[in-house]
Amino acid sequence: MPLYNILIGCDQAYYDQWAVLLLSSIQRHNPWIQLHCHIVNPTKDNKLDNVDITSEQVNFVSDESKISYLQCVRFLAVADKFSKNERVITLDADSICTREMEKLHLKNYLKNNMYYNIIKKTDG
Repeated sequence: MPLYNILIGCDQAYYDQWAVLLLSSIQRHNPWIQLHCHIVNPTKDNKLDNVDITSEQVNFVSDESKISYLQCVRFLAVADKFSKNERVITLDADSICTREMEKLHLKNYLKNNMYYNIIKKTDG
């Protein structure tokens, strides 16, 4: 069976308020999906069973730059973490999973919505 991944990206506040609920709901209904969470500016040691958690520290010059970065950080994390041949879906952290994702439908969705990631984070 192919490996399927879901990645979300958020800051500590969104992780505490939303991401734990989303990741737990996906685990409950779809334990076969590999979960990844990228947290910007974590303020504590975040651990969740069967979730690969990465983090980074970012200094923002304004609220606007923070909002913009947090809106796109999941796509940057996917580009850093996965190869172009891996099956990855990114979701908003303030989502919820209410049922099983059928593997056949997920495979067809990914096949029909495949694109190559061209976003890369630069140093500086």
